[in-house]
Amino acid sequence: MQVRIHSVESMPGDTGRWRVRFESELGTATATWVGERPQPGAEYGAELEVPEVRWGQELREAPEGGPALGDEPGGVWIRGVLGQVWDGVGWIALGRWGFQVAIEGATEGAPRAGAVVIVRVPILELFDTRI
Repeated sequence: MQVRIHSVESMPGDTGRWRVRFESELGTATATWVGERPQPGAEYGAELEVPEVRWGQELREAPEGGPALGDEPGGVWIRGVLGQVWDGVGWIALGRWGFQVAIEGATEGAPRAGAVVIVRVPILELFDTRI
């Protein structure tokens, strides 16, 4: 997805990672940028990654709504459409973009592909795709 960087902060003791505030067509949020230091005001192609989630906890069915993301107390939320889940790995579509999510444990009671879901995690990572 295309992101515009608003601010960049160093992460103590961790080279190659930066705390960034970014904006995309889905919303504005905070993430850890992995790679070379991005420049505030610049636009980048980025791949989104979240930590492993558990159905019914960090990953839940959501009220209807289009793809979006944002900050909330304690982390970040991302709303999208659930694709197929295969061997504990799912795809969440965000309009033209999307990301894979590893789902820990049982997925009994999980909605079928096509359901609107929301992921709530403490942090998400952005990787520069150099596109």
